[in-house]
Amino acid sequence: MTEEPRPDPQREPEQNSITVGDLVIGLSRHTAQVDGRDLRLSRLQFDFLVLLASNRHRVVPYEELCERVWGCQAGSGCTLKQLHNFVKVLRRKIEPELFRPRYIINSHGVGYFMPMEVRPSQADGSKAEGFTWS
Repeated sequence: MTEEPRPDPQREPEQNSITVGDLVIGLSRHTAQVDGRDLRLSRLQFDFLVLLASNRHRVVPYEELCERVWGCQAGSGCTLKQLHNFVKVLRRKIEPELFRPRYIINSHGVGYFMPMEVRPSQADGSKAEGFTWS
């Protein structure tokens, strides 16, 4: 009698996840994938993505990001420059086009947000037909 191969638990779709476009965040396994590619994220990067993805209905203010991700008040251990640099590094890991971010959007002077609807990626750099982005 031949045994059926057991499914690889690392490759099974996770039930407890957040999906935003091609970004899938596995909450119970602390994993993330974009376009089917596994991401190597630090704990802080993972927590930052979860916070934005869980709050897609609003802009998360810089102060709240510092407090909830790093556990500190803005200005006391978490500067705006550090936050922007952190986001820059994270965008390199998840964004297909650094200068046209799809997942982590800056609301200048306020905070960051993850859009409810992620614009389609265009390989040739053109805009998706019928889709407007402001």
